[in-house]
Amino acid sequence: MAKQPNTPIKLVINTSNTKLVGDTKKYTGATTYGPVGPTCPTTCWFHPVSDHREEWPAGFKPCYASVGHARFSTILKAYADATWDDAGIARVRARLDAMLSLHTAGDQIIDLFRWHTGGDVLHPETGEVWSAHVDLIVDYAAKFADAGIPLIGYTAAWRLDGAQPLKHLFLASVQTFEDAALAISMGWQVALAVLESQYEEAIAFLRSLGVTVVGCPEQHGKADSCSECGWCATVDPTKIHEHKYAKYMRFRKLLKMTGLPGSTVFVVHR
Repeated sequence: MAKQPNTPIKLVINTSNTKLVGDTKKYTGATTYGPVGPTCPTTCWFHPVSDHREEWPAGFKPCYASVGHARFSTILKAYADATWDDAGIARVRARLDAMLSLHTAGDQIIDLFRWHTGGDVLHPETGEVWSAHVDLIVDYAAKFADAGIPLIGYTAAWRLDGAQPLKHLFLASVQTFEDAALAISMGWQVALAVLESQYEEAIAFLRSLGVTVVGCPEQHGKADSCSECGWCATVDPTKIHEHKYAKYMRFRKLLKMTGLPGSTVFVVHR
């Protein structure tokens, strides 16, 4: 059989990303990657050629997914033979279906799924929202919900019409108070990334808008990973599977609601 081209969206099962699953191998997480930059709007402050690069304050750094080990999954050349068309999306669907089959059979339980640890939802050739990618996310969000797999996602494309179907699934990734207020007025919950010196002010600002907000529990030592938290996840708490580690999804188990419970403030990666 001839070698198939790379998928345009990389699926990693059993990720070693410590923010998602911790460093003790208690949890099994899956995530996707796309090329950072070509799939991301330049309005994001973390974009490699951000519209706001000249405004970066001291201590502000570009996207964490473009450096370190993650860069091998987010540089454009990693997708050199990928096809950005329906056939490429079909291959991604096949991989997701295989993962879900293992999960539902109990052969490889997925404790957490994060869409694009690196990258976003723009088509890398057109620069427009890639509607087939958005449809893919929405379709599999429903399947993950049925299977009890917590889904986490953030998008910097929240201003764009084509990204609006993600509003009930993802948090809008914002880096200024003004953008946070705009995203909230559009019906999004937000992931507001600020310098450490702005953290308390950011919490107070979002609360002044009537938003339920927490500081990232993983960053503040209240959970050792997203798998032990779940605040940013879309999940039905009644369907969260039993886990031998009692702290799994502990904040979501306390909430009697499906969907996103509120917004989050992050201190920018240092």
